[in-house]
Amino acid sequence: MSELPVSLARRAIASERYGKHKLDELDAGRVAKHLVLFRPDDAAIERLMASAGLVIPGLADTAEVLRVVHYNPDCMWAVARKSRFNAAAPAGEGFIAILPLNELGMQLLAMNVLDTARPDTRFLAKPGERPAGIYMWCVFAPGPLAGAMALFMERMASFPYDGINLYSRPNTDVGRRFNESLGAVEGVQLGKIFAPQLWVFSRTPRRPIYDSYHPDAQPGEVSVTLARTFEDLSRVITVRGAVYIGQQQCPYEEEFDGNDLCATHLIGYVGHEPAGCLRVRFFADFAKVERVAVREEFRKSRTAF
Repeated sequence: MSELPVSLARRAIASERYGKHKLDELDAGRVAKHLVLFRPDDAAIERLMASAGLVIPGLADTAEVLRVVHYNPDCMWAVARKSRFNAAAPAGEGFIAILPLNELGMQLLAMNVLDTARPDTRFLAKPGERPAGIYMWCVFAPGPLAGAMALFMERMASFPYDGINLYSRPNTDVGRRFNESLGAVEGVQLGKIFAPQLWVFSRTPRRPIYDSYHPDAQPGEVSVTLARTFEDLSRVITVRGAVYIGQQQCPYEEEFDGNDLCATHLIGYVGHEPAGCLRVRFFADFAKVERVAVREEFRKSRTAF
């Protein structure tokens, strides 16, 4: 809501170490078992903004917050202790506010020209639309309410927010330590734009070691990937046809035994050339590695390994 996107009571984070409580590893059943997260109505938002304004300087006007929340209700989540929560008249004690940004919004954020005090809805994802990034607009969760971040991450684990990176722009020591404690990293590269003012908590799944092929592979570079498309499966069939049928005179019916559509296939590349393949079939308590094939011209490479 201002240049201060994350604020928390100092006592809640004074002893945190870098990455001590990573966002995606928070156990809601332990740290948030006494809390509830909900979408606040207009009256609740007005009360929350009044409370937050007493301790957080430079907050956006309440009218701006209401305008954004009316555009996309996911932009604010209220938090309360269960012992004080009344479902018939829900009132929050803190809140977590976000800006789900589209591609243009993320570019403006990276260039440090996005007006977060008066966000233009043209730069926000619509309800149900998958954003390019999630900007942590403001967190007001003093004391025991800090555990609400675990409940928030549970909300962000489903579509359209699953796997989307979280960004923040702290400008106080408290905010920086809060980011560090949750595993965020300072300095963000967005395309050709480097944004030193941004912090990112990456939620991009790490590629497994058996999925190392990439579009910038150099000539002679050996890599592996999963067969995911019909085109990939065509590469597998071509390699096996060349090796087993073409070189070893294996009968077609023996080589292509009808199990290929119920198996996982790996493709080995040398540079951008499909050089080998294998398939894996999974059973109750074991897996079978089968049909390992490497094209003759690549057998002196490390493709087989």
